[in-house]
Amino acid sequence: KNFDENDIRDLADFIIHSDMEMKGTGLEQYQVKLNDVFYRQILFDMFIGGTDTSRNTLTWAIMLMANHPEVQKK
Repeated sequence: KNFDENDIRDLADFIIHSDMEMKGTGLEQYQVKLNDVFYRQILFDMFIGGTDTSRNTLTWAIMLMANHPEVQKK
């Protein structure tokens, strides 16, 4: 809604800016097809990628502490 090509703030701004720059350059075949599904997929990948690693780390930490009660005492 408030895209400013002189102020690239995040991934969405970068994708929009790159898409705009490619128009008219002869590189249209490489241009990303921007639509709501594309944006949802990118955001989903970023969210899952960020939460999955944290979840796995916490799961391992809890399992290791449960298997080694002497560490919990420290």
